[in-house]
Amino acid sequence: MRRLIDGKAMLLLALLVNGAVAAFFFILPGPVPALAVPQPAQRAANPALPLPEATGDAALPDLVCRRWGPVGDFSAFASLAARIKAAGGAVEIKETPVASEPDHLVLMGPAASPAATRRLRDELRSQSIPNQLINEGRFAGALSVGAFADLTAAQALQAELAALGYRVAVETLDSPRKAYHLETQSPRKAPAFALPSTPCRTASS
Repeated sequence: MRRLIDGKAMLLLALLVNGAVAAFFFILPGPVPALAVPQPAQRAANPALPLPEATGDAALPDLVCRRWGPVGDFSAFASLAARIKAAGGAVEIKETPVASEPDHLVLMGPAASPAATRRLRDELRSQSIPNQLINEGRFAGALSVGAFADLTAAQALQAELAALGYRVAVETLDSPRKAYHLETQSPRKAPAFALPSTPCRTASS
């Protein structure tokens, strides 16, 4: 009986020892995974640099539009236009009608013949009355003794000459005038010219 009890005790002790060993190995931590080392990002061998925005002269076109004028005779632009064309630019002359007040022309004649006209001119000169022979147009052959913007002044001269015995007429001339502008596509550095240039007008201005 005692042997049976000792056997059971030994068996129980063996079970306890085996259980303790199994529990010891069960709670041991497993292999710790290696931590990932962060790798630096790949860099391009020659990174592209941002291009600067164009400023100053680099932002301007090769040619810019300029405008000169007005002038009363477009031939005044001849030299400037030639220089701009030689520099690779383009030119255009624009004509603009100009509103103006009419002129009043004081006339004598025309005389019956060229000889009569010469005598009349000599006579007027002897009295210090300036005059000019009109060679063409609807008053050809007549003598102009004055042109006035003021009708009253023209009529006063007419009355003065009529008092001296001359036949004098006053004609009103509605003579439209024209102005000329030179518009150019020219290099950024403007050529020297007597008149200053201005930027070309846009459709909205």
